[in-house]
Amino acid sequence: SDLSSVTVSTTIPGQNGQLFFAGLTNQRVLLKISGKSLTGGSLNSLTVTIKKPDGTNLASTTISSTSGLIDTQTLPADGAYTILADPHGTSIGSATLTLYAVADDIVGSITPGEPPVTISTSLGQNVALTFEGIANQRVFLRVTNVVYTGGTSNRANVVIRKPDGTSLGNTTVDSGGGIIDTKVLPVTGT
Repeated sequence: SDLSSVTVSTTIPGQNGQLFFAGLTNQRVLLKISGKSLTGGSLNSLTVTIKKPDGTNLASTTISSTSGLIDTQTLPADGAYTILADPHGTSIGSATLTLYAVADDIVGSITPGEPPVTISTSLGQNVALTFEGIANQRVFLRVTNVVYTGGTSNRANVVIRKPDGTSLGNTTVDSGGGIIDTKVLPVTGT
């Protein structure tokens, strides 16, 4: 859900915007940057940083287009967090920052050759579906019936990971769906 949405504006070159929020240990948040409108600089880009209560950086992004995001972050401690919006060089203008609370990731299972699994996510959630594989088994993954709403890129990265966590295959899925073509499982495991 939307925790807060604030438009920050700068009127003098070198000026930054700062916002604060109270965070709790293990709380998950996502920061969306929209409506960025900067003028007066050579690049007119904006760096947005979430700082931990101790002042060190939790996450940062630089955007040159009108929107961007800091994907889901898990807060490491209770306390006052700072969001710093820093226009580059002599740029001035505004951007809207929206902080969202993110639900836990979805964890489930899928079985090769069995009926498909349907998943539905909310903002910032990832999905991990596991399956038991046997060495030399051949698998093919098809993602269909994809519906995205509210995103800027409306794409998802899909990866089949080997038991050691490394990638066996991956694809980017948009509203047209996607596939990971046939892969031979190198080892038995999850």
